[in-house]
Amino acid sequence: MSENEDLLYFNGINGATGGYGLKPMTDRAFADAILKQGKPGEEAFSFRAMYGIDEKELSQTGWGIIFPYDPNNPEVSDARVARLKDVLGELIAHRQAQVNNEKLFKIFEGPKKQEGGYVAGQSKADFLKRKGVGSGSVDPKKGVPYYLLLVGSPDEIPYRFQNELDVQYAVGRIDFGDDWRAYANYAHSVVTAETSPKIQLPRKVSFFGVESSGDRATEMSSKYLIQPLYKAFQEMRSDWAIEGILAERAVKARLGNLLGGKEMPALLFTASHGMEFPKGDTRQFPSQGALLCSDWPGPGAHRGAIPEDFYFSGHDIASNQNLLGLLAFFFACYGAGTPELDEFSKQAFNSREPIAPKPFLAQLPSRMLSHPKGGALAVIGHVERAWGYSFMVSGAGPQTTLFEETIQKLLDGYPIGTAIETTNERYAELATELTTTMEEMEYDLEYVSPRELAAMWTSHNDARGYVIIGDPAVRLSKVGNKKDAAMVERPEIVLSASVAGKLAAEISPAASMGTRPDASESEVEPVSGVESFSAEVDFSIQVGGLTDTLKNFTDKIVEAVGKATQDITTLQVRTYSTDDLDSIKPGDDSAAKLRALTHIEFDGDMKVFIPTKEGGGVDEAVWAIHKEMVHEAQANRAEFIGALVEMASNLLKTLK
Repeated sequence: MSENEDLLYFNGINGATGGYGLKPMTDRAFADAILKQGKPGEEAFSFRAMYGIDEKELSQTGWGIIFPYDPNNPEVSDARVARLKDVLGELIAHRQAQVNNEKLFKIFEGPKKQEGGYVAGQSKADFLKRKGVGSGSVDPKKGVPYYLLLVGSPDEIPYRFQNELDVQYAVGRIDFGDDWRAYANYAHSVVTAETSPKIQLPRKVSFFGVESSGDRATEMSSKYLIQPLYKAFQEMRSDWAIEGILAERAVKARLGNLLGGKEMPALLFTASHGMEFPKGDTRQFPSQGALLCSDWPGPGAHRGAIPEDFYFSGHDIASNQNLLGLLAFFFACYGAGTPELDEFSKQAFNSREPIAPKPFLAQLPSRMLSHPKGGALAVIGHVERAWGYSFMVSGAGPQTTLFEETIQKLLDGYPIGTAIETTNERYAELATELTTTMEEMEYDLEYVSPRELAAMWTSHNDARGYVIIGDPAVRLSKVGNKKDAAMVERPEIVLSASVAGKLAAEISPAASMGTRPDASESEVEPVSGVESFSAEVDFSIQVGGLTDTLKNFTDKIVEAVGKATQDITTLQVRTYSTDDLDSIKPGDDSAAKLRALTHIEFDGDMKVFIPTKEGGGVDEAVWAIHKEMVHEAQANRAEFIGALVEMASNLLKTLK
């Protein structure tokens, strides 16, 4: 939010109209809206890990992972959590080894009281009571570790629960829908970034500050947030290369280089408008929270819908990029996620019209974390709006201490969940101040000016809105020892054969039936429904008493594996039906009717064509048979890949 004469201008641009997401209003009107909402809730208290615990040491703080549990559908819920634990197994095992204490390592799942998962409708207090824990400073030995990773959509584990829990604990979240490979990519990226000797990040922080002509919001964030931070860290951290990409240089192409390209830093901080789209707009799920760059000429020079060329979304991260080890902080509306209801409008203007069909995570940070070449470690961002007055108070100048402390801690190697605790402390401080002010204004409306109240309220709400997308225990752990802005080594991640086999062993048809937030209904094409999987490979490699050279041997291995992988690049399963079995001949299916089709690429992308009945609806009998055939085909391919890897391994051992 920014100020211009008597009007207040707010962050967030409506991509469909090109106007501000929240229309500018006078300070008096804004103050009246604030007073309608009432005082802050009683949850506005900040706690930390108890005195004497080193927040950098997981062996002292502990680590836990929380899965949702649906008591109305326990079998499906348990099956999904089992699958999630499987694909996140590398990260879970890594954290368990770091904690090395069964009392401080917890997996919260299922219906159990003491170690059960999150059940819909639970508050933070309800959840903790079931674990035998109350409010106050965190003692990890009492049943709930300090670092907690939520796994699930905000439909399954609400944002409100995350915010409440984060006041007391260090909390992060991941949600990739039914994209199992994305979970595995993230798990492997974190473990690789923390353990591989091959990765070393540049000792560089990049500040990316958008400023568009005639736009008061970005003019304010550039002048009073990005520029002060850039100058402050140039002075405070001479041991780091501090880079400022400001105003007209903060364009989309440059941001692409920072997000996995040749200019990628260890830490990226951006300030910009976040894109927002109305409910029902096909761009909302894939592009809500995307970062509007300085390519946008501003509200005076551009009218109408905002073209994609002006903003950076998850789709803009190229497949050949590598974000391994990156931490990012996005100051932008909806930069981390979107709730179903606009909390400000709901409370201030009694408008309960949903702004989205359901709450969801922003796709840009999700894409960053799950990138197949190497994912970012975590992103700090906003759920709902980012409020510009959080860094500018009339008469007091820029207020950047909160951001400075968070960045300082990140550069000093603190886990991101601890580094962002400054926002919780600021939230608690402002909640107390705001409560007192609003109590006084019940008797004296002129106790503070409307603009002072606006500044106080927006600072309070801004501090409450930050969340972590990613594991809250990650940190900048592989940064070069010398100040150097040049790119250093970042290997591409490669999933192990065992993980690849697990991913190939099973699919979830629902993943291609619109369950992902960015899936359009057109991806599922009802078709009125088996081509079996096969691959023939000649492995007749003649070792010849071990007289062949290693080069000849490996050349033949490469040739054989190449032929095999070409044969198994894609998998198609077709299900047919016929009224006349006698007319069916081997190799000729022309007399049969195709009823269902599943096409699966080797990287996990798939298309599913679902059988329908006359009159509409899914033909459940055919669909059940087709799913079973897909499962068998996937299992056969996984077994074949495993045998291929084992054969190559055994032959190499024979040569030694």
